[in-house]
Amino acid sequence: MEKSNFVDQIRVFCKSGHGGAGIKHFRRDKLTAMGGPDGGDGGRGGHIILKGNSNLWTLLHLRYYKNVLAENGEKGSDNNKTGGKFISADKKVKLSLPISKRNKNFIDVLISLCFVITFPIHLFLQKKPIRFFRNVFDILFLNKTWVGYSLPDIELPRIKEGVLTTTGLPPALNTLPPESLRASDKWYAIDYDVWEDMGIVWRGYRFLGS
Repeated sequence: MEKSNFVDQIRVFCKSGHGGAGIKHFRRDKLTAMGGPDGGDGGRGGHIILKGNSNLWTLLHLRYYKNVLAENGEKGSDNNKTGGKFISADKKVKLSLPISKRNKNFIDVLISLCFVITFPIHLFLQKKPIRFFRNVFDILFLNKTWVGYSLPDIELPRIKEGVLTTTGLPPALNTLPPESLRASDKWYAIDYDVWEDMGIVWRGYRFLGS
């Protein structure tokens, strides 16, 4: 098992949601000229729930998930209506946004151009330089990406086949159980950032000729 597969300590910032604001309101309608107060309370903010899973034996899938922020409750309304409660702390999948996809393509091309400009260095540092530069040009022509999913998943935004996976290893070297690989892919897509791609490529440089 690759040493980088096992992660037993991480630091994640968690923040529960604030309760929604109540409102000051007095009932007014065609049948009630001077009704009493009927402003509703604000809704309860989202919780952060920590739950163990006996099928996962590493925290690798949380390595790139730095912040867990629950949403705030909705504000109250008139007629004593309480604002909506936010139940889940799930975040939108950033990788599904068009700007994230453009940024991913941009960083892929930028990294590849850097490798082309400094090609003499990589001829000596890479064990398989021909395969390495084949990957470089596949990515330059947008046929591959430097960082792809560990497992195919129709529920996540589609991206091209990766030289590396979200674990930092090539697909052939992933020895984690499927649950861990899917979790790693999920958090990568949810909290996508181009700096994570750069970090994965930097740490997995020796595998770029795989």
